[in-house]
Amino acid sequence: MRRESRNDNRRQRRLLEEAACCGVASFNDSFQSLADEAYETPHDSHNFLCARFSREEIEVGKKLGSGSYSDVYEVKSFKLNNKFMHTMTAEEVKKRREMAQRPECYAMKHLKPSLMNTNTDILQDAAFDISYEAEMLMNLDHPNILKIEGIHHEKQAAFKHGCDSFFLILERLDDSLHKRISNWSKQLSRRIPLKKLTKSNGATMPTLCERLGMASSIASALRYLHSKRIIYRDLKPENCGVDTQGNIKLFDFGLSRVLPSSKHSKYDSLYDMSGAGTPRYCAPEVLKSQPYNESVDVYAFSIVLHELLSLKRPYKGYTTKQAFVEAVLGGERPCVENKEWPVVVKEAMRAAFSEQLSRRPNLDEFIDALGSSSCILSTKSRRQTTARAA
Repeated sequence: MRRESRNDNRRQRRLLEEAACCGVASFNDSFQSLADEAYETPHDSHNFLCARFSREEIEVGKKLGSGSYSDVYEVKSFKLNNKFMHTMTAEEVKKRREMAQRPECYAMKHLKPSLMNTNTDILQDAAFDISYEAEMLMNLDHPNILKIEGIHHEKQAAFKHGCDSFFLILERLDDSLHKRISNWSKQLSRRIPLKKLTKSNGATMPTLCERLGMASSIASALRYLHSKRIIYRDLKPENCGVDTQGNIKLFDFGLSRVLPSSKHSKYDSLYDMSGAGTPRYCAPEVLKSQPYNESVDVYAFSIVLHELLSLKRPYKGYTTKQAFVEAVLGGERPCVENKEWPVVVKEAMRAAFSEQLSRRPNLDEFIDALGSSSCILSTKSRRQTTARAA
């Protein structure tokens, strides 16, 4: 059994404290030491090209979003200079210039300046999370996972200039799945005809078949992470972005962890880790502070899938965390008896809701169920269209 929670958190704080005492130049070494010591890296991991920038080269505009520890701003322009060009490869220089030609495609993420006024533990946890996220994203390449495109040229050593000096340049998202579900739900409540349901930004109300496709994209991203022994731990609609083309992008990897290698098959080993994640989407074993594995992502996915299909917030009737936790631990789950939903998808959701980890389907099974259902619905829709035309 792998133990992560208290020991790794103490190790995290100790290393960051040592970095602060020894000088920020050692911050990166301390962080890397922590990453190597606490978690293994994917066997086939490799860094993708990530352009380096100084803070003064980037002009930001309005705030796009905010989390517990960080803020995200639009990039208005890149004002490139040559101060550290001699340290770059030709590929890096080329990428910087290409990015400067289309700043509207990017967003900057950094820690909130107000964290300087919080206690040391919170600041250290926040610094670790965003640093860990940067390292994680530089080793991931999947169409449904947000890409990191740039970073401060000093990397983690940039923290010496202030907690908001270290930054990530990310693909810019158009919206979040949470906001879209909320909007679609409001539109449906007004009883507007389906063909007239549109969003202010031009995104049309998706059909059931299209929503199954969105779910399949999320499942595909999770399957990719699990293939690299990565457990996401914070799946929810708020962490599923939507780009301008309508593609789903999983983001915010601050709570993700790389699991150690195992001789057992996937989902067989258990790991003693902290109870990370949003309670509404947490599996029972996480709420009970018990050991868990990648199947917690499968449980969370089934909750997100239900929300995507029903357009209703799960457990909305509970106003306190305690009442919600008691309901989940008491066996309450979202209802999947909708007659319009494909039977195989409902069966997969019911199995994924199980308190027994071994009963939950793997992501391959979920993707197969979603794919076959989409094909059936698409064929049915085409036949109906043809019949009406005739």
